[in-house]
Amino acid sequence: MRRGRLYLRGRIWWCWWYDAQNVRHTESTRCTDRQAAEAFLRERERDAVDPNRVAARDETLGTAIARLIERQRFARSKGTQHMHLVKAKRLIAFFGADMRLETFTTTHVVGYVNARIAVGRSRHTVSKELVTLRLALQLALEARRWNGNPRAVVPAYSARYVARADRWLTIDAIMALMRELPDDRAARVAFAAATGAEWSALERAQRDDLDTTKWMVRVRGSKRASRNRLVPLVLPEQRQLAKWALDHGGGEGAAFFSRWAYSNSHACLTRACVRAGVAHVSWHDLRRTCAQWLAQRGCTPDLIAGVLGNSPAMAAQVYARLDPVQLARRIATATGCSNSVADALPRAGFAAHAGQQDARKYGSNTVESDAAAGAAKSLEGNQIPLLLLRGAGKRKAKRTTRKRAVADT
Repeated sequence: MRRGRLYLRGRIWWCWWYDAQNVRHTESTRCTDRQAAEAFLRERERDAVDPNRVAARDETLGTAIARLIERQRFARSKGTQHMHLVKAKRLIAFFGADMRLETFTTTHVVGYVNARIAVGRSRHTVSKELVTLRLALQLALEARRWNGNPRAVVPAYSARYVARADRWLTIDAIMALMRELPDDRAARVAFAAATGAEWSALERAQRDDLDTTKWMVRVRGSKRASRNRLVPLVLPEQRQLAKWALDHGGGEGAAFFSRWAYSNSHACLTRACVRAGVAHVSWHDLRRTCAQWLAQRGCTPDLIAGVLGNSPAMAAQVYARLDPVQLARRIATATGCSNSVADALPRAGFAAHAGQQDARKYGSNTVESDAAAGAAKSLEGNQIPLLLLRGAGKRKAKRTTRKRAVADT
């Protein structure tokens, strides 16, 4: 390709150059210094040889994020898509959609991390936001819209995961929680505790998934292939909770449950825990509840992993760690030593203590409720007195005036 030339017009240097089709272009460098004008001309000649350089120079964070969201629609589950969308909004709000990737450096990332930590965001949240940013830069690089190194610009920032295996409920606490919820929502709690189903699986659950003759249930998870699984219901509390969920689930047609917004479910669950005087739990903690029940009955991590759809290591580390009471009793049984040390330990375990702490935190006066008092009972050989759930469903969800008018029409 023919080289360009510089020439003066007054005090300003002008230039011409040729593109890949040998077409001549003329432009002012807006420079009075010859060296600066030569650098401008060389830049234009490189752009003419490689048109992607122009696109890369004009690439913004907003377009990179949009490319990521579009790609995730076809490659990831809805939960992962939602996570990246939420984290992308935080990045756009901080940096701005018009920020050019060409000017993006590690200094910007460090400033972002410090700002997020300063406003009280956890390291886990910041780590996920940086993962979203790194993926957006990686896709921009693959599309030849950016020429940097994603891992160099966004260095590794990991937050050590602290397993909260102490957050689980006894069967008495589950029953107390169900009594504070409408029937359909109480059925969700019962199904999640009985099967270890995650929220996305609860949304997809159908009535035909539960076989009460073979006591098998299909859990329609989607995070990975192992999450779409068949779960055997062996424990008597599992079977009775699943049967109660089948009888009281309010879904239309084949659906097991009616619609319930995920963002609203956490607040409802928290208020119900406070009213029941039990430990505050999330939907994920109900998975831990199922794992704890199995672990206390002697199930090994590989068996628990089959129920939860996780690896055995994850099941042992995160979901089914024994509290000191159960651990002492299991060791005493295995070694044949005296069980006096285990008997001397408090029998309420983590769940009762957590319930008292949450009740004090939210100002509840129901710490000494039936659920907290029954937290010390052993699960072995007990049948669930489902007659105690007669009050479940009496608390109906309030409808606003506008929703009532829409429903009446």
